[in-house]
Amino acid sequence: MAFEALRAYQDALLKTHAVGTDLAVCRGDTPVYRHMNGFADREAGVRVSGDTLFRVYSMTKPITCTLAMMLHDRGRFLMTDPLGDYLPAFSRMRVAVGNNTRDAEQPIRILHLFTMTSGLDYNADRESLIQVQRARGCEFTMAQAVEAIAADPLLFEPGTRFCYGFSHDVLGVLIETLCGASLGECMREMLFEPLGMACSFFEVPVAARSRCARSYASQPPFGQDPGMDQYFLAFPNLESGGGGLVMTTDDYLRFTLMLRRGGTDERGQPLVSEAAVGLMRRNHLGGAVHAGYMAERPGYGYGLGVRVLTHPEMNGALTRVGEYGWAGAQGTWMMVDPESDLTAVFMMQGVPGPNREIHPRLRNLIAAGVCSL
Repeated sequence: MAFEALRAYQDALLKTHAVGTDLAVCRGDTPVYRHMNGFADREAGVRVSGDTLFRVYSMTKPITCTLAMMLHDRGRFLMTDPLGDYLPAFSRMRVAVGNNTRDAEQPIRILHLFTMTSGLDYNADRESLIQVQRARGCEFTMAQAVEAIAADPLLFEPGTRFCYGFSHDVLGVLIETLCGASLGECMREMLFEPLGMACSFFEVPVAARSRCARSYASQPPFGQDPGMDQYFLAFPNLESGGGGLVMTTDDYLRFTLMLRRGGTDERGQPLVSEAAVGLMRRNHLGGAVHAGYMAERPGYGYGLGVRVLTHPEMNGALTRVGEYGWAGAQGTWMMVDPESDLTAVFMMQGVPGPNREIHPRLRNLIAAGVCSL
């Protein structure tokens, strides 16, 4: 059997890293592997199923970037536009220099948000952000968060380094500003409904909450760890373009298959241009910026919201140059390998996500299994 080793590894994860998992693999539009194991809610005896809802955290990012590229297709902005032209709070940024700050020499441009080179970090403990959270309570929104984030200095001059941070949350607020609607409404109208993604939400409807997978520690004895989930539950209006979506494996697979097809739905109707998808999956980091990125992620570059395989010889990847995708904080992961016509989506809920331990193994086991079909 082509996927015996993959299934054995996925089952072994229940002893080492996960309470429950779900993995779907397609070649072209044809499913070639699907295995669900373990529990979505161990204490209640609820097993992982096709209806299980997972918090995908940072796997929200490629969806937000795709939505923004749909607006780019329509001429709503240029990548080189200063962000401050659309979000005035970012018009006059300062850069941290030791214990002091100075005026930024150039503006944050929209491209810098896509490529995480804006200078924005992921410091959620900044005082300006905490004050707004306290003042707004459960009404706290991402637009309010972004206003607070803009008040703090950047870590570096825009475009000069990669820093994983709030860039895609800001991109989500830019989408809201351009569309005059919430990010959730934009996603639903422009992506979820056309793709049949009926089980994708920022705030999970009351009737569906029993389907949500619980979060557990990612090592034995797998105690419950709801800390990250409770943050989003405390702020139901916080539609985070960088990490807020809850969805089923099948829904995320519909999204990745659309990317694999070059931006079309299953009927061949275009949602985002093939050129835009091509731009997303191309490495945009050059020189020292790319070298700095690869110091932590050997063999990969970064496109518009996705990692991009540039040097498989550096990490032993069995996928082809150009394989791309992303992962989430609790172990979720997705991959598209255009050269092999391959798509995969993996779900689990573990804290911290054992991403660097398990995802390269999943990648290689999938690639090896597909090659033996």
